[in-house]
Amino acid sequence: MPQTRQLRFLSGFLALALLLGLGALFAHPTKANAATNQIKGVNWADTRDNFVNGVLYPSGLSSTDTYSSAATVANQVVGQLFSLTGANTVRMPINEPTVADNWSAYTGAIDAALTRGNVILAYWAYANGKPASTSAFDSMWDTVIAKYGSNPNAYFEPINEPYGYSTSALDTFYANWLARYPSVTKAHVILDGAGYATNVSAVGSDSTLNGTLLGVHDYSFFVSSPYTSESQWQSQFASEVGSYASRTVATEFGAPMSPGSKNGVSYGTLDYS
Repeated sequence: MPQTRQLRFLSGFLALALLLGLGALFAHPTKANAATNQIKGVNWADTRDNFVNGVLYPSGLSSTDTYSSAATVANQVVGQLFSLTGANTVRMPINEPTVADNWSAYTGAIDAALTRGNVILAYWAYANGKPASTSAFDSMWDTVIAKYGSNPNAYFEPINEPYGYSTSALDTFYANWLARYPSVTKAHVILDGAGYATNVSAVGSDSTLNGTLLGVHDYSFFVSSPYTSESQWQSQFASEVGSYASRTVATEFGAPMSPGSKNGVSYGTLDYS
């Protein structure tokens, strides 16, 4: 999510946002080479949001964790997430400091999560919608791919909400990432749509990126007034996804859980029953 927005909190403990494959939801024709019906899950995030200029600690983890203790926490957290929601996938954040300075402990959580289902490792740029240092970014992903690139349960999201790039520059950025890691199965790579992951077609229409999955985000505060019907949400998704539904994963979707306002729009309490 953009840096000015906060992740929603469910069950008073975990910072979560839904994620799911959209292929079964829309009937748009597409020439997809990948499927998304294997992905149904949630985000496990840092309570500070993932736009942190430092090491990321998904809720329940801390700077004192070891590989073993992080694995224990992940088994509890991911196990309950999957049990309570029926999920089979968890999306976990990474950034340069997390991999450079806390990798030995954080891999305990990742390894434990991978034994339970799919794990999406997604990169958050601290600011400006792009990495501050290309060399540090590449070094981070080199480390991640070296360890998990061949894991059948691992998925990779090169960058979350790449709003710092023009459409053409973003497609080039993604093509370069794929070229750097040719051994990674394209069907296990999720490329966010342009902007705040809201323009899927801008990425999906580039034939050099065929075979990858695509990522879309949708929040109630992306629109000028609250939606009051299911059809409005479906129309919103359809406009963002275009003809690429069968390749697209909604990696973030959400709305406020309590009364308040966001971007000038006021909200009441959502009735989750």
